[in-house]
Amino acid sequence: MSKRVRVNIPGVRVNETGCRVLRIIAERSGCEHGRRCAEVQLAHRDIAQAAAVSVPTVIRTLAALRDCELVIVRDNVQPNGARLPNGYELTALGLEVIRMAEELGAFAE
Repeated sequence: MSKRVRVNIPGVRVNETGCRVLRIIAERSGCEHGRRCAEVQLAHRDIAQAAAVSVPTVIRTLAALRDCELVIVRDNVQPNGARLPNGYELTALGLEVIRMAEELGAFAE
C-alpha cells in the first residue's frame, strides 16, 4: 500500500509510487542529484515492472507527476503513425523530490 511522502515544496504531494517512478526514470537516465537529466525512453510496461505496479497505475502516476511539473513527458509518434516508448526527463524539482524522499526513507527496503 502506498503512503504519502511529505516534502517541503509548496503544492507538491507525491505518494510512494510516484517517488518510485521518479527514481526509476532517474536511474535509467543516469542522472545525478543537482544535475540535468538526459531524456530516456521507457515503455509503461518496463516502468510498471520495475516499480512493481500495474501499467494503468504507471499511466496515472506519470500524468500526476507531469501535472506537478516533476517530469517532462514527450510523446514519441513516428510520421507513419507508429508509437514508440515515450521520452521522460526529470526536472530539477523532480530531482529534489527524489532527494527529499531518500532522506525520509521512502526507498528503505
